Amino acid sequence: MSGKTSCLVTKLSHYVTLSDADRERLARLERTERNFDAGQEVYQGGDENRDLYVVKHGWAFSYTDLPDGRRQIVKIHHPGDVIGFPDVAGRCRISGPRNGGLDPWKGSP
Repeated sequence: MSGKTSCLVTKLSHYVTLSDADRERLARLERTERNFDAGQEVYQGGDENRDLYVVKHGWAFSYTDLPDGRRQIVKIHHPGDVIGFPDVAGRCRISGPRNGGLDPWKGSP
């Protein structure tokens, strides 16, 4: 594995013991970083989203627009968090990370 530790590995290691093979597989999921500008939407609820993302650095948030025009933040995403599960996000939108980047997961490692 490279000298830099995967943020997903770091986060999951707090909860479970990972083998070297597990660490390698998880690190491969983070091999391609995609940067988003602050406030740029990663996707909107209802969009066809083919990727899952892991927050590599910085932070992002999920939000929904309320009928009266206000925005409600429903989740803050920190490094190591996985975002993009349509059944979890529902009709929420994901706003780009603040001072950070996301790794898209395209298919299996």
